[in-house]
Amino acid sequence: LQGMQGSVGLRIGSLKTRPGIELTDVSSTMRIDGDRLQLSEIKAGLLGGSATGDIRLTAAGKQAHMALHLEDVSLQKWLSATGGSAPLAGGTLQIDALVDAHGDNMKEMAASLTGPVRIRLGPATISSRSGATAEVLLTGLMPIFSARSDDRIALDCAAANLVFVDGRAAGSPLVGVRSQASQLLTSGVVDLREEKFD
Repeated sequence: LQGMQGSVGLRIGSLKTRPGIELTDVSSTMRIDGDRLQLSEIKAGLLGGSATGDIRLTAAGKQAHMALHLEDVSLQKWLSATGGSAPLAGGTLQIDALVDAHGDNMKEMAASLTGPVRIRLGPATISSRSGATAEVLLTGLMPIFSARSDDRIALDCAAANLVFVDGRAAGSPLVGVRSQASQLLTSGVVDLREEKFD
């Protein structure tokens, strides 16, 4: 696109992504200026919720800058659309990300990801006898205060504040989860370079 300039107004009724997630009523303004492409005021329906944001791509250095906000997106529908089989019902997600990345492919871009990603999960139910048993063991010292079930975990909320630097986010606290019977606060590392977490 060297030497090309212009803008295009995009409207797409339905668009399916490679992982199998469908976007509906997609709209954006695309601006081209040589090796720079910017998608501004992106709006789309997504898994029962909405997505908004801006994306800027630069060919020099193969760089990407993304500001994304997901609101009321169903985690249950997300797992189903991507072939996941987690026994989860409910769970609305809010995700805010303001990140930069560079690389030849998605793996390299993930390994260079830099910026904050904040995740919030609303009420959800996980159907799992083994998970419920683990929660009983964790909260068994205070049975009076524990609203436990034998075969499920009733999550009230979960949150993660991940500040990535070159594909690695470390923190204390890092992720917090609260159910009707227990609370869990973790510290650790999410490493997209090595594709592992501690």
